[in-house]
Amino acid sequence: MREIQQPTAFEAPQWAILPDPRGAQRYANVDNLMEMNIGGAVYHLAIAVPSELFTFLREVVRADRYDTVTLAIDKIGERYAFSILVADQLFDLWTYSDRSLPAWMRDRSRAITGD
Repeated sequence: MREIQQPTAFEAPQWAILPDPRGAQRYANVDNLMEMNIGGAVYHLAIAVPSELFTFLREVVRADRYDTVTLAIDKIGERYAFSILVADQLFDLWTYSDRSLPAWMRDRSRAITGD
């Protein structure tokens, strides 16, 4: 079982993660299907990729524009880690608690794909 990287990049969410009603989209090297890995269930939700993510990728991670970027939320213990995988490098950005994880993220009826 993986552990949350300590410290995470941020202590609290830095931008809103919102659903994308248009469904699956690709923005350059970023796929907007966020993988949800909660209690052994894996499904994908379409999110509106925040523009701040691209700034973070360019200025902090220094990702190459051709690096594949994957977004995910993993339930690890009692927390939910929001992370990005850039090429083969994992970055835990922040965590949510049971109370702070947006309810729409738990709604499997919004899933684009899943087990």
